[in-house]
Amino acid sequence: MGGLDNEIGVYGRCGECNQIVHAELTAALVYCSGCGTTSNLNSLKNARESPVCAKLLQHTLEMSKSLELVAFRGVHNFEAKLLSPFLSRYGMDRDGSPKLLQEMNLGEKFDCGLLANRHFRIKDKQKSVSGSGKDKTVYQSGYLDDTLAIVAEANRLPEALIAAHADPDGHCLVHAISRAISGTQLFWHPLRMSIKDHLQSNLLQYRRLMVNYVEDSEWPVIIDEADPCYLSGGATLGLRNIHVFALANVLKRPIILLDSKNGMGSVGDYSAIFLPVLAGPSKCRDKSNKPHPPIAIAWASPGRNHFIPILPKHNEQQIILPSTVLPPVWLVSQEDLQDYVTFKSTPSGAKGIQLGGGIEFSDGYLLKLVSCMRRAFLTEEKVQTSMIIKLFRDVYRETDCTPANITANYKKAMAESRLFICHLCGSIGEVDLSDLQPLGDSYEMIKEQNGYLEDNMTYQLPNNMTGIYVAEHDQLQLVFESSHPECPYCGTLTTSVKHKTMSLLDLKRRSASAAQRPTGKTTLSSESSSNISKKQKPIAETKSEVAGKSGNLRIKICLSDGQTDVMEFSSDVNTSTFLSLISQKFQVPVSTLAQIRSGHPPKVMDQTKSNSPVEFSNGDRVQITLSSSPASNHVATPMPSSGARIPESLQNSTDSSFIPESVKNFWKEAQSNKKTFFNALLDDIGTGKFTSLFQKNGGYAQLTENIKRTPLEEGQHYNLMNFQDVVFCWKDGEFQVCLGPDKHVPITDGFLYTVTTNDLKRNCISLNLPRTSELGPGISRISGSSSAQIIDKTEELARRLAENRKS
Repeated sequence: MGGLDNEIGVYGRCGECNQIVHAELTAALVYCSGCGTTSNLNSLKNARESPVCAKLLQHTLEMSKSLELVAFRGVHNFEAKLLSPFLSRYGMDRDGSPKLLQEMNLGEKFDCGLLANRHFRIKDKQKSVSGSGKDKTVYQSGYLDDTLAIVAEANRLPEALIAAHADPDGHCLVHAISRAISGTQLFWHPLRMSIKDHLQSNLLQYRRLMVNYVEDSEWPVIIDEADPCYLSGGATLGLRNIHVFALANVLKRPIILLDSKNGMGSVGDYSAIFLPVLAGPSKCRDKSNKPHPPIAIAWASPGRNHFIPILPKHNEQQIILPSTVLPPVWLVSQEDLQDYVTFKSTPSGAKGIQLGGGIEFSDGYLLKLVSCMRRAFLTEEKVQTSMIIKLFRDVYRETDCTPANITANYKKAMAESRLFICHLCGSIGEVDLSDLQPLGDSYEMIKEQNGYLEDNMTYQLPNNMTGIYVAEHDQLQLVFESSHPECPYCGTLTTSVKHKTMSLLDLKRRSASAAQRPTGKTTLSSESSSNISKKQKPIAETKSEVAGKSGNLRIKICLSDGQTDVMEFSSDVNTSTFLSLISQKFQVPVSTLAQIRSGHPPKVMDQTKSNSPVEFSNGDRVQITLSSSPASNHVATPMPSSGARIPESLQNSTDSSFIPESVKNFWKEAQSNKKTFFNALLDDIGTGKFTSLFQKNGGYAQLTENIKRTPLEEGQHYNLMNFQDVVFCWKDGEFQVCLGPDKHVPITDGFLYTVTTNDLKRNCISLNLPRTSELGPGISRISGSSSAQIIDKTEELARRLAENRKS
């Protein structure tokens, strides 16, 4: 689709978050863009070789090297930025649930003094983790090589300290301190808030202490600079030495700022030891009366505008910072140093200060804390962090948009129904509304081809989208139910996030015990050269929200003879009235309404209870099988009806011998387990018990040839008996599930786990549509199709959208 090339890759589900994962066939490690973890190939569930879009593999490879999206100790850098503000106000109760600190009688804000004795030591296998391990820029430049070599030599180790990564986003000081404490950037927001509160509470002491260095007029600016949201000239600024000093007092432990060997020997306070003298020695000791261990950070370059953490390695021996690299004490007397540190000897005999002493957060505790903060985020923002992460990953990653603004943009896009998610690769994206307004490409294209736009009329837009023209605002309004733009990474048709969420809510209401399927995935809108067709349908018949507000039910009715329409019913309509309205609308006798079903899993209406209210929800899709249609003429067999057309000679026969025994056995097993035939097929993916039925000379191949009275044709689409709503394509000697033009999936492919019956009905080629095009017999997804070849311009649109975000 869209000219996206495929290659053989590895396909399976992440062992951590169960999201679909794609990787190159030769990959030793696989990266999951859902949770950010990297694991061995054998950790994937249902892993198998499968054709994978080359562009998708490239996108996954880029994400696996991203500084923001690779998880470390349960959280990656972007999610840490997202959750940290909640850590400032929420605590974790004994059950692991979030609770406001104030309700726990712990004050309004997190007390960072509780981190006084925490530390993190990095392991060898963690050094190469992107965004958390070694800072590549520092090691490539060699800026700290001499300093690190001196420490390693003094400890008689090949490597003693690691210059680790901290995001250069204006919060690098608190990122570096947070990573030195926990290995993550999770505590950056409480740390920065604590600096501001500490400066405000102790302003008189600071003024007296720094009377010769700071003017009184500077203090308001210094305090404001500590605020997490401080902006100057539209940019987030970093912190200075006075903030490092304040942070040492907040944490009640020394902070050692290192530099290159030449930098530490130069004039100026580029490197220093910051002592918590305002807290006092007595408050800077643990229960055994030992001084709290110091934290080491360093400048990353000669520009001295970016802090990074200096982490001791996880060795059996203690790491000692020798006196030869210890900088002078900042602001106060050098003699005060002995009150806040314990001097020890290195293996070479030199005196120094130990790094990495104290207590380390366990991985289990951090995972529990992250999970707790995710729940706090969901409680307040009414959206899961995973959705915000996807939007950042696929739309905002190359912009300077803050996590808070991305969250706000997500909510706005959801309210405007312009977020779409891809079922195959998990990509999410938003449609640019300016494209639907005057001077927008889609708006101008439709206006040019139709001459004018008519109020309340729907129009087919490029890239499988539908819009309604609203004259009052002179713009097109996206119809999310019938809009399915292609994913820019894998070419799969996507689903509106709002529409998918509504479906899941309906499913939960109707069947609380049913297993809930995972949410689908999305894409950006792309431009494609396409003829624009106008459909004469009022806006009231296309927007389900209108019906939702009125309290009525708007339901899409699909008859097995191909008739389809959207109807509105009162919320208390009973079965008898419903059947009568259907009969009048479609001019069919009530007696021919053989079976009425909706939902997933499908639920059949009991037509004998004429006075009972119908169990439909607003936005449902109702399938009605007519007794006189080919879809229901299999009365000679005990099996449910299907979409396969049976010759008259077979229809009138009471003998079912034309159905192979292997097919009957498959049907019987599905019925005995109370499963739909498609779900039974899904459950068989792991074992392959019924795979041969759909291959050459298999039961379904023989049955279809018996019905068609002709050999199966390569590339031809077929309805198979008892697989209503699913279209198969005979390809490479087997039946494959049709998901769209030129997109067919073998029945052994694990991707089918993510596809619901409704997805198949929206995605697959409809054999009932009479029109044809270069794309196939007709695409039912957009209520009509174009005869023009689709042109892939997704890369161009993604670039334009990124440019719009930057501007």
